[in-house]
Amino acid sequence: MKRDVISLGNNASPRADRLMLKLGFRPIPSGRSMVFPLDVEHLLKWIVPSKFNYSIPFLSKLIQPYFAIKKKLLKQKESDFNVCAWEDIFNLLEHRQGEINSPQILHDCDFMKWRATGFENFSQRINASKNHDGSFALHNVFLPYYNIYEWYCKDLTEVKSMIALLINLAIKTKASTLQLVANNNEEVKWLSSLGFIKSRNMERIIHYSKDNILVRADKLYFTLYDTDLNL
Repeated sequence: MKRDVISLGNNASPRADRLMLKLGFRPIPSGRSMVFPLDVEHLLKWIVPSKFNYSIPFLSKLIQPYFAIKKKLLKQKESDFNVCAWEDIFNLLEHRQGEINSPQILHDCDFMKWRATGFENFSQRINASKNHDGSFALHNVFLPYYNIYEWYCKDLTEVKSMIALLINLAIKTKASTLQLVANNNEEVKWLSSLGFIKSRNMERIIHYSKDNILVRADKLYFTLYDTDLNL
């Protein structure tokens, strides 16, 4: 904290949260995690307290048909998104970052070369997809999840097209859950209509800087490769 830098973290434990607030850290709201369960049991194991694990098979049989229908509709939809390398969409990523008004972590070329190239014996190279209208997604499997690390679509039609491609890729990789972050209410509404489940709370970012640069900001634009969830 003696260095003149910004320090960010997300979803600190209650004890860490209380300690850091006393030390001068400040909270800022962000996006909302959303998931689509390809395997409902995986989702239930995440939600149901361990002492009630015996109920998971029964609950799974009740819930699975709903998501099976949603999954089938998405799988069968034609997609105009094509898989490519992240380098092929970097210009779209830069343009999108320039349009975002909220504070954000800069994903410049050096960051992407480090974060998206993959880590030996840990994570694969992050792939990308794009259509002809400038919408894109950065994604890959990190079992049991298929992560959409960052994405942008202009409307619900493009979201459906993007998810149609990615849900098929997720199934091929034997992922149990598709997950991403929605950064505004419109994105939450689009994804909810497709069967995605939103987290109870928004991602909570806690930060520190000597000049309190983020104190007056309404929210922070947040993506999956900005979190230590998989890193």
